[in-house]
Amino acid sequence: MTTLADTIVSVRVPSSIIKELRILAEKNHYMDISEEVRSIARDNWLKSQNPVLHELKILKNEITRNVKSKKQENLIDEIHKVKAEIAEMIEGKMKNETKLKRSKSKEDNFIEEIE
Repeated sequence: MTTLADTIVSVRVPSSIIKELRILAEKNHYMDISEEVRSIARDNWLKSQNPVLHELKILKNEITRNVKSKKQENLIDEIHKVKAEIAEMIEGKMKNETKLKRSKSKEDNFIEEIE
């Protein structure tokens, strides 16, 4: 299998492609456009050299994304459960406070009647 050599290449590219490369570089957390171009070249080189390995890499990335999204869904479900528990606690506390106010007002009325 051949490897990529360290060579500097100069290419004229339309500004619209440069804009897209900047967006991709930022999305993929690259420092600049040249890293994004190297990544694209590496991916295409791998695809042409070993199509099976390239497909496996794509599948691995898809599985990783799905696992992350499932973790996020589980986290969101847990947050909703905690939110519901808090709402129940607050509702229960408010009911208890209402009962206390009622019992205090009954005690006050009873004391007033006695006096």
